[in-house]
Amino acid sequence: MNISEKEQLTINNEANKILNEYFSMLNHKDAVRRKINELLHVNPTKPLTIALLMGPAPRGVDSKRFKVLVNIYISYMAQADQCKYKMIELFKPIVNHIIETEYASYTQHQENLYVVGISGVLLSMGQICPDPYAYYCQRIIVEIHQFLDDNGLLEE
Repeated sequence: MNISEKEQLTINNEANKILNEYFSMLNHKDAVRRKINELLHVNPTKPLTIALLMGPAPRGVDSKRFKVLVNIYISYMAQADQCKYKMIELFKPIVNHIIETEYASYTQHQENLYVVGISGVLLSMGQICPDPYAYYCQRIIVEIHQFLDDNGLLEE
């Protein structure tokens, strides 16, 4: 790719900031989820449902404490989603560049390739790696290649 080492370093630094924030939010969210499950006397690994979070506090549960924990949990979820949005914004030009340079002959599938490339960014967020730029670019290419192969579109 035609991205300078300096630009790659800048992207890596920004990606690492976003990832640190993202993993911090996930850790806080999981801690609050465990507190909610503890308050409800359910398995601490049990996922929380939207109906439970948005509904009234279950009987026998301190409703004020429950609502406070739910609001904190939702806040951490929103902050984690903001990190995903920031990462998408950071890698959007990279996804477009990969599509333009590596997959230029697939003009009728550009929109699908973009969506698949962005999904590669989101799938990569679960990984800690020393070089996010290289890892994310590789994941974007793998996801696009897999999409083309799965749909019988891959050119020989």
